[in-house]
Amino acid sequence: MLPLRVPALLLALAAPALADRLDPTVVDARARVLVHLDVEALKATTLFGLAHAGAAEEMDAALADFAAETGLNPLQDVRSATVYATDVADGRWIALLHTNDRLDAALAELRKQPSYSESKVGDKTILALANGEERWYGHLFRAQEGEERLFALAENQDVLLEAIAVVDGARPSLDEEAEPFVASQPTPGAVLYVSAATDLSELASFDPAAQVSRLVRGVLVECGETDGTFFALVRLSTGSHDDAQKVDQVIQGGLALASLIGGDSEETRALGELVSALQVERTGTVVTLAFHYASRDLYERLSGALEAGGLDHH
Repeated sequence: MLPLRVPALLLALAAPALADRLDPTVVDARARVLVHLDVEALKATTLFGLAHAGAAEEMDAALADFAAETGLNPLQDVRSATVYATDVADGRWIALLHTNDRLDAALAELRKQPSYSESKVGDKTILALANGEERWYGHLFRAQEGEERLFALAENQDVLLEAIAVVDGARPSLDEEAEPFVASQPTPGAVLYVSAATDLSELASFDPAAQVSRLVRGVLVECGETDGTFFALVRLSTGSHDDAQKVDQVIQGGLALASLIGGDSEETRALGELVSALQVERTGTVVTLAFHYASRDLYERLSGALEAGGLDHH
């Protein structure tokens, strides 16, 4: 089971070189999409504390099972994670996992698998793991001192070698040259940070004929918590003031429609309050959506709505 779980972990939680916050020196300057997860910031939030308290037994059991299979506890051994793409259409994605020396033992177990192999490219050891028709390539960086580790993972060996060169300083990184949105730094307290210097039609299943996806040329998304207040920010960059106005109108129309939803149910009232807390602002060619809500109140609001809807949030 280990070969299936380790790549999943490394893709779900991947990170920058030896730091919890986003480290631009290990991300390729050509990155078009960037996702960063700060696990340390997540654990410090009121929302996480409340969620864990409400489902401590189930969560701890799941983490213990995962650690038993992989040798890693995501909340104890993973500090932060970064995934980026230099070419979305061609699938050139790289994942970077910032962890500790427990990864050494996990990789030692992985080496026992028949689908595991190693090769040398120059002075770099490349790890390879087959999973059916899929094949993953990885490289481990060790801090000169201490227990910190950085693990790079990709589905393409050439992509991995390019990522290794960025970490080694042999290729340009974000702190040297990059698209403005991708080069931006997360807001203090941000847990999840997503930056894309590309139009939405390149990502996932967005319809290229849809109005918003055609007009938006860059996306910046953040969510996290500061001083007990949850925040979520979305910044949409367009190509002109007219495009920004059109995007603003589409969003305002959607919010107006949501506010008209009737009913006296707990779920409806909760939705109405959350929608009313969302603010939209247009500045030049950028449209910003901002949401701020006291974390404890948000947790109670969502919990109440789930219970009213017959769902167990625990």
